[in-house]
Amino acid sequence: MYHFIINPASKSGKGQKIWERVKFVMKERNVEYKEYFTKKAGDATNFVRELTSDLKGEKIHIVALGGDGTINEVVNGIMDFENTIISYIPTGSSNDLARDMRLSPDPAKAIKVIMDDPTMVQMDIGELQYEVKGKHSDIYTDNEVVTRRFAVSSDVGFGASVCDIAQRSRIKKVFNKVGLGKLTYIGIAISQLMGGQKIKCKVMLDEDRQIELDRFLMVATMIHKYEGGGVKFCPKADYKDGMLDVCVVGNIPRAKVLFIFPTAYAGKHLRFKNIDAYRTSTIEVCLEEPVWIHTDGEAYSQTTHMKIRTLPEKVNFCY
Repeated sequence: MYHFIINPASKSGKGQKIWERVKFVMKERNVEYKEYFTKKAGDATNFVRELTSDLKGEKIHIVALGGDGTINEVVNGIMDFENTIISYIPTGSSNDLARDMRLSPDPAKAIKVIMDDPTMVQMDIGELQYEVKGKHSDIYTDNEVVTRRFAVSSDVGFGASVCDIAQRSRIKKVFNKVGLGKLTYIGIAISQLMGGQKIKCKVMLDEDRQIELDRFLMVATMIHKYEGGGVKFCPKADYKDGMLDVCVVGNIPRAKVLFIFPTAYAGKHLRFKNIDAYRTSTIEVCLEEPVWIHTDGEAYSQTTHMKIRTLPEKVNFCY
């Protein structure tokens, strides 16, 4: 039995048609399945929470069909890691988890691999805790303490600002329809690089290494190598090593940033001054003013203080 969590609105509404292709394969093979359609933020988390809350030692296989935001909601709903198996059919605009895992972009082929010749890995999951400060969506309230898991990455600063604007962008929807959703992130990124705010930041790694920056652009905490539609911020990130890979970008002149940014798609940005990589099991970031933060590309609020760690539990990822 496969349980499909489907975001029909993913890929600018093409998610429903993609699901029809996957469903055809399931029916053709007479494979048993159940389908759950999301309508709003939080639905996927609620579905998974209900499905995994009382397994009593029995395994359950959940397949997420959507973007990185859908897989984020799925991992936030898991109540029993040991007995839950997760698979993923990417239908988003960035698909960074799929890129690092080298998942097939063909949904019919992807589901056949999951059924016929799957690989199972124990994948790390990050956990972010922070207090809501500054701007936020209706999901949260002022000063609320939030804990969220993430499968791919969590950024504070530049990357999160790009995600916030992309979520509300009409251009993204247009570009997604013609398969150019990645261009949305590139355009917004350039705009933010030129006009984004830079403030003081203190970063603590493993509680004994401290970095102080008079002005910072971003701190990217990664489980996987890519985010933002293929930006390779942490080229050495390993989703099985139990560690967090961190890219800290300090004060860089804006004109130079425009030159450096394209090199990040190949992971070559770390050779430049004021861009540093670290590996840690925990990270704490303190900021002098509220800044946007995201988990797997979903930016719902700003914060001035955040803590991140890897969970002791791992996700059974089948692909």
